[in-house]
Amino acid sequence: MRILERKLLEAKQKNEAVLIADGDHSRSKREYIKNAEKGMLVAFRLNFMSKKNVKLTKLISGKILDNRTEDEMMVIETKNKLRYAVPYSHIMWVKTSYTWPRGIYEEMKLGSVAVDDDGSEFVVIGELSPKQQAEYDIIED
Repeated sequence: MRILERKLLEAKQKNEAVLIADGDHSRSKREYIKNAEKGMLVAFRLNFMSKKNVKLTKLISGKILDNRTEDEMMVIETKNKLRYAVPYSHIMWVKTSYTWPRGIYEEMKLGSVAVDDDGSEFVVIGELSPKQQAEYDIIED
């Protein structure tokens, strides 16, 4: 019996959807991040401390200025012209269509959220230093 026929029989017996092929042609999130080009939009996680020493996190978006695959880092500029050095592990989504996925959009809309002190990793992503900032100044015509 062929694979397709076996899967159809299995779906009928279980009375539910059964995966026929796992779609080997699909790209991983890591590939999208690695191949992201200058000018594309990404959503990334920003961790920071409040003035009252509370760990906070939020998801924000920005435009890629530089994608350093050898360092697994991106330089990203937000709408208000702040520039961040962001590790690949904090990139949540590379925007390849006109809209954000619902979950990403909802989390960006949520704003800052306190991080639990359950031992989870807290990586500080800082703004670029003035010296690094000068390296990425954009000359507009």
